[in-house]
Amino acid sequence: MGERANHPDETAPVRILLDPTDDVRVTSSLLERHNPAHGLAVVHPTPATSSPTALAYDVLVALDRPVSRLEAEHLTGTARPWQAAAVWMTTDQVKDLIVLRAERLSASTWNHLIRLCRDTGSRLTLVCHTRQIPEHLRGVLTGIEHHLLTDLAQARTLHKKAHPPPLSTEPRSGRQDTDQLPDLPAAGVAHFRAEAYRRLDPAAFARVDAAYRYGRHRAYDWLSGPAPEETYAGTEHAQLFLTGLVHDSPTRAHTLARLRGAQAGFLAHGLLLGVPSAHDLMNVLSGPGLNTLPVSQDALQRIRTGVAHPMVAAGVATALFTGISTQATRHATLADQHPNPAALRVTWRPHITKTTPNLINQTAPTLSTPALFHVPAAARPLLRAAADFALRQPSAAARERIFAPPAVTNERVQAAADHCQIALPVQAPTLEATWQIRVTCTQINAPPVHAAPSHPTGQPPLSRVLGQPIRPASARRGYLKPAVNGHAHDRWHGRRPLTEHTAALVLDLIHDHLASPAPSDRNERSSGPSWMLIRRQLACYPRDPDGNLTALSPHPDVLYALELTDRPAQTVPDRARVIHEDQ
Repeated sequence: MGERANHPDETAPVRILLDPTDDVRVTSSLLERHNPAHGLAVVHPTPATSSPTALAYDVLVALDRPVSRLEAEHLTGTARPWQAAAVWMTTDQVKDLIVLRAERLSASTWNHLIRLCRDTGSRLTLVCHTRQIPEHLRGVLTGIEHHLLTDLAQARTLHKKAHPPPLSTEPRSGRQDTDQLPDLPAAGVAHFRAEAYRRLDPAAFARVDAAYRYGRHRAYDWLSGPAPEETYAGTEHAQLFLTGLVHDSPTRAHTLARLRGAQAGFLAHGLLLGVPSAHDLMNVLSGPGLNTLPVSQDALQRIRTGVAHPMVAAGVATALFTGISTQATRHATLADQHPNPAALRVTWRPHITKTTPNLINQTAPTLSTPALFHVPAAARPLLRAAADFALRQPSAAARERIFAPPAVTNERVQAAADHCQIALPVQAPTLEATWQIRVTCTQINAPPVHAAPSHPTGQPPLSRVLGQPIRPASARRGYLKPAVNGHAHDRWHGRRPLTEHTAALVLDLIHDHLASPAPSDRNERSSGPSWMLIRRQLACYPRDPDGNLTALSPHPDVLYALELTDRPAQTVPDRARVIHEDQ
C-alpha cells in the first residue's frame, strides 16, 4: 500500500505530518495534546540522538516512566526497553503516539516505531519538520499503508480525544470500620459469635458482629452462585474466595471475625471449612488480611511514575497484597488469563529435609499445596503487564514466569519500593507462613441448613461442587510424604475442632430442630451421638418451663452462629473441663 495525501483516513496506522516551515505553533499545539491518561502520548526525541534505544527511552519518558531506573531494574539493551514501552502503552491504553522531529531519526528507529504501534494497535504520527519525507526514510514506508498530512488541522481531526480507561473496582468492601477491634474469643465457629456477645459490651460487639456478618453473608452469596464451568482442584476456589474476603481487612482481628462468619456460611451450606486457629491468625501466620497492605490509588501512581520495568512494578504491588517476599513468588502464575486477572497462584512445596520444628512449620501442609491469592482490582493491570512482558521474552521458560530473575529479586523490588516511598509489609520469607495453604473444605454428609437451588442454566450452585475429595498429586506419582502433622489437632492441647462426623450430627440435629420435634421424656433421651455432642458443647437437653428435660437440641451458641436465633442464651449448660476452640 502506498501514500495517500488528499483524504485523511482515521484507520491508517501510520500518518506523516509535514511541517515545512518548522512552525513553533505546530510543535507547541501537539505537545499541549500530550495526555497518556487519555490515550495520547507525544514523544520529543532527545536532541543529537537517533538510535532506536535512545528513542525507546524517550517513549518511556512520554509514558511517565523513569528512565533513570532502567539500569537498576535490569531494563537495558535494545529489545527490553522497546518491550517495556509496548507493555505500558497496552496497559495505559495509549491509542495515539505522536513523534516530533521524526526526520532526524534513523530508518531503524522508524521501523521500531512502526512495529511498536502494530504490536499495540496504536496509531502512529511521525512529524517531519521538512517539505518532504527525507529520502533515507522513504524506503521504510514501502509496502506500509500510510497517510500524508500537510496541515495541522488534519492531525487534530484525526487525533480525537480519548477517554481514560475505566478503573477496576471491587464489588463492595467491608472496610468501613478500620479501628482495632476488642480482644476476640479464641472459640471456633460454633461458639465465636455467642462468646463475643456474652463477653463484650453492646457497642464493641456490634463492631465485631458487623465483620462476622459481612463474612457470613459474602459466603452465602458466593456459595449460592452458579458453579463455574472450569473448577480448580482441592481448596483453590475456597482459598480465592477467602483471600478476596479479607484482602482489605484493616486488622488481623477483622480478618478473624470475617473468617469465622465465612465458616458459618459454609456450615449452613453443608460444608466444613477449616482455617488456622485464632492464635495462629492473630500472632503467627502471614498472608492476606494479616500482614498485607492495601494497593491504594496513591501507591499505584507512585509505582506508575517510579518504576519502569513491568515485572518490578508488579513485584512491588504483589508484595503489598500477598505479604510474602518476592523470592517466594518467583514461580507465580496467573490463575486465569483474562485481561484483568483476579487470582495469583504459587505452589507451596514442603521441605524434603527435616527442619527444626517451630510454630509455623508444625502446622504447614505435608503435601505440595497451591496457594491462591486474590488480586485486588487496582493491582490487576500491573500483573497483566508483567505477564505481557514475560510473553515477549525469547526463552520458553521465561515466558512462563511473571516474576523472572534477574530483573525481579528481593533487592530490586525493595529498592523500587524505596524509590517510590512505599513501605512494604513485614514479609514472611516463604509461602510456609501463609494461612490459606492451611485451609480445608469438605462436604458434610447431612442436609444443609441453607439449600441453594440450581440455577436456570442447569448449573448446580457452587456449594455442591466444593469439598470433593481429590487424590493428592504425590500419591498419583506413587509417592506420598508421611503426614507428620496429620494429627495436628490432637497436638494442640484443649482443642475440640468440628469434624466431618460431628458437623454432620449437628446439621442433622438442626434439621430436626427446625422441624419442631415433639418433646422427649427424660427417660427417652437419645443415645449414641448425644454424649459426643454434649461433651463438645454442640448440643444440650434444654428444660421446659416446668423444669423437665426436653428433646436433644442444638446448642444455643450453634444456632446463634448460623443466625437462626436473635441472641444466644445467657445461661447455657457449661462443661468447665472442656475448652472448645474449634476451627
